[in-house]
Amino acid sequence: MEKLLPIGKQKNIYVNDVHTFGTDAVLLANFSNPKPNDIILDIGSGCGIIPFLMLRDNRNLNITAAEIQKDAALLCKKTSETQNMPLKVLNIDIKNHKKFLINNSFSLITCNPPYKTPNGGLISPCKDRSLQRHEITLNINDLAVCAQKLLKFGGRICICIRTERLFAAAKAFSLNGLEPKTLKLVFKNERSEAKLALLECKKGAKEGIKIKPPLFLTLNGKPTKEIDEIYNSMKTK
Repeated sequence: MEKLLPIGKQKNIYVNDVHTFGTDAVLLANFSNPKPNDIILDIGSGCGIIPFLMLRDNRNLNITAAEIQKDAALLCKKTSETQNMPLKVLNIDIKNHKKFLINNSFSLITCNPPYKTPNGGLISPCKDRSLQRHEITLNINDLAVCAQKLLKFGGRICICIRTERLFAAAKAFSLNGLEPKTLKLVFKNERSEAKLALLECKKGAKEGIKIKPPLFLTLNGKPTKEIDEIYNSMKTK
């Protein structure tokens, strides 16, 4: 069932029971920090939360959303058309990008990729959920290969990934000419291990990575100031 969720500044997004969003996507939209002149591609866009959070703050951004699941792509289009947030939506398999996108044309790519390998636990009987959670149609090396071709020299790709997949992701990007440059680890609280990693890689960059201060979702049982600021932006009228 479709419903509208507020994302701040009098903007809303269409979601349904399968295609919705979580903390990881919201954190990635914030971490990617798009510049006003960026030409942006969001891969595996789902309901479009990452591009729509960007457009909420700067509706003049040039953003393309690529999504393989038809129902999710339709949600993106509906939000774009009804909320006055222009977004080019492509219902495609990104591995076939040559038919739809121009190489070396994007300055920023974002992706919240599937967290699990095909043999990484039980696969949901719901096809859409299985594609969201497991590397069935897109694995991390596929993503690195596509990003290397689509990014301009000096362009960035930003992803949010489980920490157990971080080394594999960094290795795949580096081998494809996308050097890891910025890393931010996300912790549930001060007693937990890091579960998520926000990683930025740059095409043609030299070796050398900057480790940002960690992000705690809560401290002493309360949301941290950083999390409050991110989520309060989704509540403002």
